[in-house]
Amino acid sequence: MKIKPDIKYKNLPPFVISQLSFVDIDNVKWGSATFVLILYDLPLLLSFLALMKIEFLWIMVPFAIILNLWCLRLLIKNPYSTQIETIKFLGGYGAIGAITFYTIFQVISYFSLNIYSIMYYIILNFAIIISSYVIIKYQITKFKDIHLKLKYSDKNNKNSRYATVIAIVPALGYIVGQFVGEAEILKYYYVLGVDFFLTLLCVYIATKFIHRYYFMKANMDYVVFQKPNKREKKELNKKGIVIK
Repeated sequence: MKIKPDIKYKNLPPFVISQLSFVDIDNVKWGSATFVLILYDLPLLLSFLALMKIEFLWIMVPFAIILNLWCLRLLIKNPYSTQIETIKFLGGYGAIGAITFYTIFQVISYFSLNIYSIMYYIILNFAIIISSYVIIKYQITKFKDIHLKLKYSDKNNKNSRYATVIAIVPALGYIVGQFVGEAEILKYYYVLGVDFFLTLLCVYIATKFIHRYYFMKANMDYVVFQKPNKREKKELNKKGIVIK
């Protein structure tokens, strides 16, 4: 992960500079709230309504509590003092979200749709594992041998690398339809689709921000912290808040 010290910051490719950057201060609070409330709590509630098994609620509640309390902390704290913590929070959100929605996807299939076919779970889990592998491998490979990628061009490759993941989505719909096929349970398709999409989205977020955290820690000489302007600094001083 370490960038060769002879490479100057201005010569780094844009994608490397982006990976060494913090979340924009203006977006920290509303962005954190959006991730937790809209992309975790709401889908989790919809999944429980589809599942209607209280015992699984107790399994997932600790994860939800951790994320919501952590998000609340970021909402209360000054965003200038939580720049590194926000990166860790997003990585944690991705990891917890991926585990949560992956588990619920399996549970709804088994208990709500009554799918007991081993082949069904082999195919779906294989598809999720392959998709996750593509996402993780791409993220790691992207930042390997940066000194050889100073003329990096990512626009065309990105589409081809994610083609496998994109192609799997409609295929999964067909697979579920083959094993389910009853009109009255179409209401579960939406929940399964949301959970599957969020599983891969969370894998991507976890991979991106966990990697960003360790990438930044390994290259702190290239990291630029965001600082308050004079007006903001004056207001913070009045409140007794010191930004180091």
